[in-house]
Formats: sequence, structure tokens, C-alpha cells
Amino acid sequence: MRREPVDTSDAREPRADLVGLHASAQSAFDRQHTRDELGTKLHLLLGCLALLCAAGPNSVAELGLIPLVLYSFVRLNNTWRTFGGFFRQPAWWCILAWCLWQWVAVLWSEDTAEAIDQAGATRFALLPLMLWPVLDRRGPLLASLCAGFLIGHLAQLGHASGVEWLTRDRLPGRNSGWWDPAVAGSLLMVPLGMHLASALHGAGRWRLVGVCGVGITALALLATGTRGAWLASTALLPIALLLAAWQVRPRRRLLRPAIALVSAVLIGGTLALVVAGDGIRQRVEEGRAEVASALESQDYETSTGRRVLMYRVAWEAFIAHPIVGVGTGDYAAWGNEQMRAEDRGGARVLAHAHCGPLHLAATQGLIGLALAGVASWLVFTGATARPPSALGGYERGPALALVGLLLVSAFDAIQVNAQTALMLGILAAFATTRLPARVGWNAVPSGVRTEQA
Repeated sequence: MRREPVDTSDAREPRADLVGLHASAQSAFDRQHTRDELGTKLHLLLGCLALLCAAGPNSVAELGLIPLVLYSFVRLNNTWRTFGGFFRQPAWWCILAWCLWQWVAVLWSEDTAEAIDQAGATRFALLPLMLWPVLDRRGPLLASLCAGFLIGHLAQLGHASGVEWLTRDRLPGRNSGWWDPAVAGSLLMVPLGMHLASALHGAGRWRLVGVCGVGITALALLATGTRGAWLASTALLPIALLLAAWQVRPRRRLLRPAIALVSAVLIGGTLALVVAGDGIRQRVEEGRAEVASALESQDYETSTGRRVLMYRVAWEAFIAHPIVGVGTGDYAAWGNEQMRAEDRGGARVLAHAHCGPLHLAATQGLIGLALAGVASWLVFTGATARPPSALGGYERGPALALVGLLLVSAFDAIQVNAQTALMLGILAAFATTRLPARVGWNAVPSGVRTEQA
């Protein structure tokens, strides 16, 4: 099949220090193809399987990682030279420092079991290492990640259609397929960001794929009934447009994709209102009433009211221990002890604050916040420096997917929940500031301007 040339004349020139590997590091990638091309293909296949499963149910997502992890160790004799390029990435060292700090903060936690469980989510920070040897063939990896979410949307469709083996026990107005409704909204920020990037930065068929993907994901998000994700996705669209306006030249070329995007979102939203309008309106009214009741009457017995309480407790924990926090996993133990001491009635907080930044501040203090903030910025910087390719705009997708997860972290502790922590690890793999040159079907077509490493 003939590949369409990629028009990059409207893009800002990416910084040379944020594009390619040094010659010695690139030669290590070339060497593994010469010595072990069959092993490289199998490694890529297992990486694709892991990313396809990452969008599945939690057990499937965890099991899908096992073959990749095991084979990564088996192949070390052929891949260890490639890691010289990986360990030059500042983002990796900052992520590692943040992960180590989470384990250090276990030392002053009173709930050791919960602390180890929450710090255990740092295991997904190793994913960039597992995927690094095959990132020169990242087209199939990105496609597998998007395909996994498409299968998840089909599970939602099966639930809505009443297919018996796909129907889950959900509250009225909440269709999240095989995902937990609360987690589903956070997870779906990833495909939304990926498709937004293709819709804005792609051309031809890639733009069409991106626009259709945005419409489908918007419909799926509304179906979950997750109000926090609704707000986050509403904020992601203008942010994506602003980033595209910064990167694309001339800006008038954004007019058609912007119109197409807004149309796709409106069509998806209209379909959702037609199919489940009563449920959506009920969720909005419930949320509004519960927030007002919590703020005015201290009614924390409702779903949203309990979130307000947990936000308050997290802030109090941070004020009490601003530098190092109360300890990883100790949020609930500290908060419930404080409420008993202050006789706040029978209200109790859960294991995490349902807000990523507040939970981080409460458990790991300013040190944890600073490390996480710098790591997020470095990952985002790397993700926005993607060079042109035959992947449309999907190589820029991890940047918007990361922004989407950070937005939804206002309503979910994404660094603690296993599936969202897994997504953070995957996005970090694609957002290193220096990537190996593409080979295979996702290489830059001949005649297209490339950056100098």
C-alpha cells in the first residue's frame, strides 16, 4: 500500500536536542537488528500485546505485562547497549527519584500494608525500560494502545445493547463496559488525547481517523456517567487547540480540523443525550445538589459530599505535615483518626483523597509534589517534541493524553489506581526527549524533511 507523504511545512521546527539519539546510541539500536532481528520482532509483538491488554479489565492489563517483562530480561544480552540512550533522559531520573521518595515515605506511615500497596504502583515506572528497545518501531505500539480502547468501547456497546455476557452490574445511567465506572472516565482521557492529536496534526485519512476517534470517545465518556471526566474532557479540547496553535503554521490550517472536531464532539454529545439524556441530566443535577449540601450543611453522606470531605482532610494533612506528608498510604489512617478526635460524626474517608495533587501533598508533602511536578513537565516537554512521521499526529498523542490524565487527576488519584498508573508508565515511555530513529512502516517517508539529531 502506497504511503501518503506527510506535509510538515506548517509545523514548528522541533528542538534538535529533543529529537534523535546520539550516533553511538542509535548504532546500538541498529546493532540489535543485525544480531537479533527475530528477537526484536518478538519483543515488539509482546509490547503490542501488553499495550493492547492495558485497556482491558485490571486483571487482563496486569497479566498482559508478564510476557513483556520476562522477555525483556531474556533479551538483555542483545539490548543492554541500547540503554545508554535511555539513561541520558532527564525525565527518567526524575521519575525514578519520585518513585524512590514514595517508598521512603512508607517509613513514617502507620498503615504499612496500605503504604506498600500504594507505593507498589511505582512498578509501572519500569515500563519505559521494557519498551525502550523497540521504540524505533513505535507505530504498532501506538496502534495497539488505541485498538485496546476501541475494544473497550465495543464492550460498552455490548452492555448498552443488552448482550448478556457483556452486561455488567452498573447503576442506572452508568455504562463503563468492563471498566469500573469511576476509573473508566480517567482511562478514557488517554484515547481522547491520542485522537485529538491526530485530528489536529494529521492530514487526510489520519485526520479523519482522529476526528472519528474523538467522537466515539466523547460518546463513551458520557456513557460512563463520570462527572469528573466530563469536566476534564471539556477542558482538554481548548487546551489541545491552544497547543496546536502554538505548533502549527500557518494557523489558518487549523480551521478545518477545529470545525471537524467541534462537530464530532457535538454529534457524539447529541447521540448520548438522545440515548441516555435523562441519566446524564440526573447525574449533573445530583452532583450540583450534593456539592451545595456538603459546603453549606456539611452533609458528607452523599457520593460527592464524601469527596468534598476527603479534599478537606487531605488539605488538613498537608497543612499539618507540609514538607514530607503523613506518609505513603497513611491518608485514611491519619484522616479518620483526626475525625474521631474532633468528633465529626460517623463520616469516614477512603484509602485515597480522590484527587491526585491533594493526595500527593497529604502523603508525600512538598517534596513529593515537586518531584512529581518536575517529572510531569519533563515528560510533557519530551512528548511535545515529536518529529514528523507517517503516523499522522499520533506521535504527538501521548502529550495530550498526559494532559488529559493530569486534568482528571483533580477528581482521581491517578498515581495510586493501578490502571491509571499503568497508563502513566506507558505515556512516559513515548515521551522521552530523545527517541531512536523510526524504522518500518512508521518511518518518515522519503522527501519529507527530518530533523538533525
